[in-house]
Amino acid sequence: MKRILLAMALMPLISGPGFAEFDAGRDAFIRGDFAAAYREFLPPATAGDAKSSIGLGLLHARGLGVPKNMVQAHSWFDRAVRNSKDGNSVVRILAETNRD
Repeated sequence: MKRILLAMALMPLISGPGFAEFDAGRDAFIRGDFAAAYREFLPPATAGDAKSSIGLGLLHARGLGVPKNMVQAHSWFDRAVRNSKDGNSVVRILAETNRD
């Protein structure tokens, strides 16, 4: 869990398109309000934000605020990989590592 929190805390340092919802989702995740994190990550992830997709993947992989679902987690991590091809390589590597 500490590794997940560290990854979430460091993600704002990664450059790329920013969404206010990601910041709100990350903050909710860090304080343990996983239902709020899900609500904040969903719109930008659906719109193609790789960082928010990673956030949703982490929630599904651990069953935080949502039922644990490794298929959903893999799907969100895979979407993050696809959406980060032209973006920051750190985001892509984080998504690939979690997906695999």
